[in-house]
Amino acid sequence: AVAGAALLAAAPAGAQDKIQLQLNWFHLADHSPIYLALKKGYYKEEGLELTVLRGSGSADSAKKIDLGQSDIGISDAPTVMTAISKGANLKMVAVVYDKAGNNLFFRKSANIKSPKDLIGKKIAVPPADSHRVLWPAFAALHGIDPNGVTLVNVKPEGKQAIVAANEVDGSFDLYTSYAIWEKVLGKGDVGNLLWADFGLPIYGHTYFVNNDTIKKNPKLIERFLRATH
Repeated sequence: AVAGAALLAAAPAGAQDKIQLQLNWFHLADHSPIYLALKKGYYKEEGLELTVLRGSGSADSAKKIDLGQSDIGISDAPTVMTAISKGANLKMVAVVYDKAGNNLFFRKSANIKSPKDLIGKKIAVPPADSHRVLWPAFAALHGIDPNGVTLVNVKPEGKQAIVAANEVDGSFDLYTSYAIWEKVLGKGDVGNLLWADFGLPIYGHTYFVNNDTIKKNPKLIERFLRATH
């Protein structure tokens, strides 16, 4: 055993397995633990060479993992479940948030106190955003006609600007982006409505994979999750 250990110590380090992580959006505070793990070398300790890819929305992330364009994805749980219900070959393997950050940001002057205050208003939200998937269910909880609120298409990085310019009344965005909104709208001028506090206490971000990856290399997923958590 000692001789074997000596041989292993003398041998060069083996090549690391390459793995791609598909983000739900561009790099945000939500993803900071991943970059901390990279900086600390946790993925290298697991023999992984991790590449982090920018996303264009939770729905887009689910689509890319289903098509095998990346190994592991991040998305809101309902978005993945919706994709699975439509035939996507996906499975969630870990939950990031026990309480989802789905949320509405607005100027306090908009005087929004409850979901019903959204009726007749314009709300910015990117086309592939998970809020679009959840909106009909959230609206139904409060007896709101989903079409009674105008959803305005916007790029992910343009949410704050369109609200600041008063072109819309607010924007759906994860609560973890609060600091960005405060920087744009100003301290004390940011109002928000967290969906979990209004009848939708669901899981937030999840890590998910293609079922084919589970069959071919389950240890790859296990090593990724161990390094990440």
